[in-house]
Amino acid sequence: MRGGETWNRPVLASLVIVLTLAALDQTIASTALPAIADDLQGHRLLSWIFSVYLIASTAVIPLYGRLADRYGTRSTLLFAVGIFVVGSAACGLSRQIEELLLARCLQGLGGGGLMTLTMLAARDIAPQRRIGQVQGMLGSAYGLAALLGPLLGGWLAQEYSWRWAFLLNVPIGLVALAALFWMYRPLAKAATIAVDLIGCGLLAVFLALFLVAARGFGMAHGATVLEAVVAPALAVVVGLLFVWRELLVPGPLLPIHLFRQCVFLLNGLLSACTGVALFSVVVFMPLYWQYAVGMTAVQAGLHMLPLMAAISMSSVVGGKWLANSRQLRAMAVASALLMAGGYIGLAVSVNAANVAGILCALSVLGAGIGLAIPLSMMTVQRVAQPRDQGIATALPIMFRTAGGALGVSFLGAVLTQQLEAVRGGMGSVEGVAAAFASASGAIFWMSALPCALVSLSMLAMPRTLPAPQVLIANH
Repeated sequence: MRGGETWNRPVLASLVIVLTLAALDQTIASTALPAIADDLQGHRLLSWIFSVYLIASTAVIPLYGRLADRYGTRSTLLFAVGIFVVGSAACGLSRQIEELLLARCLQGLGGGGLMTLTMLAARDIAPQRRIGQVQGMLGSAYGLAALLGPLLGGWLAQEYSWRWAFLLNVPIGLVALAALFWMYRPLAKAATIAVDLIGCGLLAVFLALFLVAARGFGMAHGATVLEAVVAPALAVVVGLLFVWRELLVPGPLLPIHLFRQCVFLLNGLLSACTGVALFSVVVFMPLYWQYAVGMTAVQAGLHMLPLMAAISMSSVVGGKWLANSRQLRAMAVASALLMAGGYIGLAVSVNAANVAGILCALSVLGAGIGLAIPLSMMTVQRVAQPRDQGIATALPIMFRTAGGALGVSFLGAVLTQQLEAVRGGMGSVEGVAAAFASASGAIFWMSALPCALVSLSMLAMPRTLPAPQVLIANH
């Protein structure tokens, strides 16, 4: 279904559900990590429970874009939902930490597809004039789910078991899968595009090495030889191999010709900045509320509501406004400036323990993040040719997830380093609170810098959004 004045609302609801599940599992394990470590005796591999999902999902995002171009959105989406449900069940049934890591990898392989394919499917079920509104709605669901993940994971681990943070996906995912199977029937499309599996493997290795290198860079003097020397060197080599292959292979995973258009590069930069902004505040702000202010996990989650509400409202309103006004440059600059301003407000307010200031800053930050999500989707879908719609839609999602993973890795190392520097003063509750306030202020200042730089680069964006192309729906 495409292009009429009505849309398939049950399918839209199913798309929101599967996107919400994928976004939840990017962050839901963060507050459940202590319970998982105690149950599975896996303290030494604890950080990888979070990282392995992001690495796996990021690596396959462009692959799913290509699979959608070749086999159609419907078939590829059903496959991704199935993999995600199986991976979620495996996570909940894991008996050892190594089993959980493998299951999280499998879950990420499905989750990466859900983030891409729901945005593609939105084009098939929504009237042309409302695509911006629908993609804003999906962006809002993504942001809300990523923010609610830590609160939901902590509550489930505390009241029931950490396993329910994963098992909850199974019945919900199966219902959404059945609805999509029976009711999502877009038009057919010929398949002529090859799929680069070797390129996908090279990209996964590059992302993993880059993640380790980012952590080492954040640790500064405390980094190991592997983090400071080996991982960066190997990342450069593997990255060059990936680019070389993409230039030569007939069906590249990431078509280099797309990046010859300045708008793709700028859009990727904004998407990566959005990922840093979103994941950094999701991971580190609850820690500040709990360790510096002394809140419970539930109270910390409630104090994130201004951020969640701002992302939700600005995604929907921004998508609709961009579709009507087509003022691309103005919205891109405003998005980055709001993110920078929000982080500056956070950095100033956390050091002063100004709760009202923090809540206002969270609202500003959320408004910037919310504007960027539909903007990035609509821009690439308007610029890309019909044969590249799948991979074009995947690119901003990949950059956002990769930016978030790398940003959290780097800033997490900085936070650890900052706390190590004041370890002697952390013998009391007041000392812990002061240390976390100081360290949080430092990482929020660091988060503001790339947002400010990106706002300047957005001045090179085209002034107006291109007119929509005539697209052939996938099947």
